[in-house]
Amino acid sequence: MGRIRTTEVADVPQIVELLRQGFPADLLRYMIFGSVGIGAFLEDLIRRSDVPKRGPFIVSTQGDVVEAFAEIRSTAEGLFLNQIFVRADFQKRGIGSRLLLEAVDLARRPEHAAISLDVMAENRVARQWYESIGFQAVQERVWLVRPISDIEAAGDCSWSADGLPQADRNHAIFGFSEFSLKTPTETYRVGRLGNDLFRTTDAKLWLDRSAWTALRTIDPRRDLLGLLDPQPADKFDLGGSQLKARSIRMSASIDDVLGGLADSTRE
Repeated sequence: MGRIRTTEVADVPQIVELLRQGFPADLLRYMIFGSVGIGAFLEDLIRRSDVPKRGPFIVSTQGDVVEAFAEIRSTAEGLFLNQIFVRADFQKRGIGSRLLLEAVDLARRPEHAAISLDVMAENRVARQWYESIGFQAVQERVWLVRPISDIEAAGDCSWSADGLPQADRNHAIFGFSEFSLKTPTETYRVGRLGNDLFRTTDAKLWLDRSAWTALRTIDPRRDLLGLLDPQPADKFDLGGSQLKARSIRMSASIDDVLGGLADSTRE
């Protein structure tokens, strides 16, 4: 049985390998895990984590080998499982169940009642495992990509971008960043991935021509990646959009998940 412990900076190269092996190669460009500086980003997070009792990063190791990795965080709604991956040659041994049990125990606070996660829709193996320990699907998102140049510029458009200098510095180090974009109607958080993509999870931005005009002014070479609820998709002009993936938000009672994990580790 592997040793479960909080993550150390020396673990990062193996964690990056696990993360990148956990997703289809053609999707990595749409995630921070495909960024050139993801290792430096994880090292920075690990150094700043409140360890050992509240650290969100834990690993299971066999000697010098990181066999599994989990990242969990506290939110206003409860716990959120950012990632959990088990190395392919260590799967089907109950390692993921034991690791998640430990992660929840470390991160849970008295006020936490629920836990959520996102999983790629095509990852049926992971979805079935989550369902077996108590998770249920509650929301779907479509991943749409459209060139910035596709949308006609707004006529009289005023906008401002806050935090760009700091975002530029972060981008040079990590290969991804985020800034605030204000238009006459809304304020948005906008991400950048690599040299090719802006990113949003806000459907209002997808419909805001002033926002598209602003983004085209900031960097006309990029496309816009939207992680959006498919229900109002009929409101989107999808003519130039490409569907790249679908993801599913799953949620559960923490007590139900702990019970499901306890059962699975006894099997």
